[in-house]
Amino acid sequence: MVVPGPPSTHGYPELAFRAPEGWQERTVLSFALPRDAGPATTVMVRRIECFDITAHAARELMKQAKASPSFELLDARPRTVAGRNAVEHVVAWAANEGRVEQRIVHVEGEAATAYVLVCTCAETDAPWVAASFDELLATFRIQGGVFDAREAVR
Repeated sequence: MVVPGPPSTHGYPELAFRAPEGWQERTVLSFALPRDAGPATTVMVRRIECFDITAHAARELMKQAKASPSFELLDARPRTVAGRNAVEHVVAWAANEGRVEQRIVHVEGEAATAYVLVCTCAETDAPWVAASFDELLATFRIQGGVFDAREAVR
């Protein structure tokens, strides 16, 4: 999706610029739990062009499985997020520091748009982290087909 017209902000209200002609907007919102507040945890949110969230999620899972011999699909289920159709997958794999777990949620947006939310933490911390990610999902909203980060954290 090309960002035409006036400069746009990209996660920072003080930052604005116009992308070069033909460039596509690929903003990723990234949140991390402070080191002294609990286990190492990140949540990333990105908007994608997508006509079928189930098919897109399946393609992404296949890429992850091919990249890691220890990849394991722990759970897969349809759900509703912000009143919209969504699919959630829970995956894990072995990393140098131990097993990593991710919850990946694809949420349908408007037209050919979807949102992917990914929560990553150590597998041993996943039960503790789950409540925080569920809270984020409960507050997730899409404003006029465009993700509004200010609304998501209310």
